[in-house]
Amino acid sequence: MRDIEVRGTVAEGFEAVREEFADAVGPGSGAQLAVYAHGRLVVDLWSGDDDGDAVTGDTLTGVYSATKGAATLAVALLVQDGALELDQPVAHHWPEFAAAGKGRITLRDVLTHRSGVIGVDGGLTADELADDELIARRLAGQRPCWRPGSAYGYGGFVTFAIVGEVVRRATGRSLQAQFEERVRAPFGLDLHLGLPEALEDRFREVRPGSASPEELAAFWADVPGPHSLTGIGYGLNSTPPLDQVAFLNTRRVRALGQASAGGVGNARGLAGMYAAAVFGLDGRAPLLEPDTLGEFAVLHSTGRDLVTGEAGQYALGFQAKGLRYPFLSANAFGHNGSAGAESFADPLCGIAFGYTRRRFSFNWSYPEHDRLAAAVHRAVTARRHVPDRTADPSGADGHIRASRRVSAVTATKSRKDRSTMTATPDALQSRLPDPAVLIPEFAQVAGTLFQAVGNGSIPQTTVSLAHLRAGQIVGSTYLTTLHTGNLRRAGESEERITAVASWHDAPHFTAAERAALALVDAVLTPNPHGERVTDELYALASTHYDDKALATLTVAIGQVCFFIPLALIGKPLPGVAPAEQWRA
Repeated sequence: MRDIEVRGTVAEGFEAVREEFADAVGPGSGAQLAVYAHGRLVVDLWSGDDDGDAVTGDTLTGVYSATKGAATLAVALLVQDGALELDQPVAHHWPEFAAAGKGRITLRDVLTHRSGVIGVDGGLTADELADDELIARRLAGQRPCWRPGSAYGYGGFVTFAIVGEVVRRATGRSLQAQFEERVRAPFGLDLHLGLPEALEDRFREVRPGSASPEELAAFWADVPGPHSLTGIGYGLNSTPPLDQVAFLNTRRVRALGQASAGGVGNARGLAGMYAAAVFGLDGRAPLLEPDTLGEFAVLHSTGRDLVTGEAGQYALGFQAKGLRYPFLSANAFGHNGSAGAESFADPLCGIAFGYTRRRFSFNWSYPEHDRLAAAVHRAVTARRHVPDRTADPSGADGHIRASRRVSAVTATKSRKDRSTMTATPDALQSRLPDPAVLIPEFAQVAGTLFQAVGNGSIPQTTVSLAHLRAGQIVGSTYLTTLHTGNLRRAGESEERITAVASWHDAPHFTAAERAALALVDAVLTPNPHGERVTDELYALASTHYDDKALATLTVAIGQVCFFIPLALIGKPLPGVAPAEQWRA
């Protein structure tokens, strides 16, 4: 264990997270870690003094691109309100942006880094990069670096200047003001897109990474040229090239809070924001409704990033953390920052995670992220098997306990048929090991299906109802438990969930939902009198869904059919964390 002083508290069952924090965080990094589990703060740690300059849980520092998560949440709320349309061209609100071949770029293109607009010819000075409105004026006439929509590349410092200009013109309020009024102020979060002067005494400057001359020389020898796509995306094409360490140490940047990388906060603020968004805080409902959450969490941009060169991991505005950390669920989302901040939510596991540090890594590598995220995941999923006698019976914890009751019933039922699984003295195991480990391409196929189904043309609730019905038809406890839990977390009533099994004469579904359930029944049930999906049924479904929506619903049924053989043959354990479903 490293010799650093760790302060703060952890809840019972999270002691191992404290130990991992003490061992993984480097001396002098000035790190903070905060975690909410199902809306309850369970980890609140910091690494004591940083070179004599006190760091506490209240300390504020620059979070760089973790700011994008905050900005995206504000945008998601405006989309949820109907104030913004993701597939509307940016030029609808901002006509000047149509110049130089950008007329068809949509807000969705910008949020998924597919616009090709990642900087300007000649670069932007650090002073210009502090001001989103000034950036937007420079970008209006800029030609994209690639044909919009044909590829994607990370727009590190300018993406949310474009988004912010759309927000300002559509609502009359800045993106920063929207975040302040809708998210930060109501929950008292320590996360600011524009740090008030009165809070400057809590800010601690970001520090450069430590490295030997040989390490620095090797690093800079591999840095792409200033006019490459990487150079443009990271501000290296300006004169002088952008100094990222100095960027947020400048009061003007902190005061204006540019929405791509100018945020100031701490670990509590980051974790609290994701908890408020997904699980609810202080007795309030989650900020994001299920359909909005599904839209913004689904994978959008995959493959090679033209700017960073790394494998794609972008949802809508957020990074897709289910790809970054394979032990998380597929729809985990969040955003990191170049100085070492990390933040995310896993809606399935109940995790809201925030981590900050004051010191850059000279090569932008932060291996403690993997260790801390894994330790938190282990602690949270382990507690799913321990009754929580302290949790409030209402809100998110109430839903979790309801899920635990279902898990206990299904586990008891499964134990009666030990011939179908491999028994151990302490627990049951699946037949197969994790197929994603055996077949690496599995995760890519599954991720593509999730992306296709999550295109927004049909409600996520309809997808979940269809998947639950499929699980019932094929008799899979795993699938029925999984999708029952998904519907509960989405706020669906017990009446609707229970009625799926007898939907034909149940009054709880819309006509469109009934058509979707009828298609599931037809696809999975033999028809002794002819074809399974009749012309009459197709015509009925077509009255409720346009061609794209019906194609998406078809793929959604195919998606659950992709998993049915795995559920029936591999027998993953129902009602437990994804990491525990498959035997080692």
